[in-house]
Amino acid sequence: MTRLQRAVPLPVVRGLQLGLGLKVVGAGISLGTRTRMWLDTSTNLDGYVMGSLALLVALLTYGQRRLPASLLLLALGCVGIVYARPAVALGLHQPLAPPPAMSWADVWAGLYRAALPQLPVTLLNAVVSTAKLTEDLYPERPATVRQLSPLALNPEPNPNPQQVRQLSVSIGLMDASSCWFGHFPSCHGCGGLAAQHLYGN
Repeated sequence: MTRLQRAVPLPVVRGLQLGLGLKVVGAGISLGTRTRMWLDTSTNLDGYVMGSLALLVALLTYGQRRLPASLLLLALGCVGIVYARPAVALGLHQPLAPPPAMSWADVWAGLYRAALPQLPVTLLNAVVSTAKLTEDLYPERPATVRQLSPLALNPEPNPNPQQVRQLSVSIGLMDASSCWFGHFPSCHGCGGLAAQHLYGN
């Protein structure tokens, strides 16, 4: 990961941050406009109401450290799911079915069709971009080693190699240990860090 981080130009990192940010915004709008929680209507009125209310909460609490929007939005989402689907929210739903039997052919197909296509995005977004954003948001934290990107226009310091290594190990340990308990592979993510910083966590 340290070698990859040195080879990635800074404009690529910035473009990935912007592109994934726009994609997350689009996904949020799409989910809000097609989600039906309470009302069985064709207009998804409840989705529009919840989305508008969440946007209003985010705007009213923007920049307020004592009243972080993320906690209010989490509470709003919990209230919504308890009201819309109380059995699921209270753990009264049916237990999960046992996992299906898998062969080595299934494992290799999963690696080829799911893992490999996801690898570039995960490495760049969850490791390189997140490390760079950490340095942007918290410049007061010292970096032990800084590398210049030789391919970047107006080169700036690339993420600290030690930080890149720590993020890689953290994601690897998290997924390798939690997958045995049915956890879906996940990562830290540049967008998640930006949202937590913006909304006061």
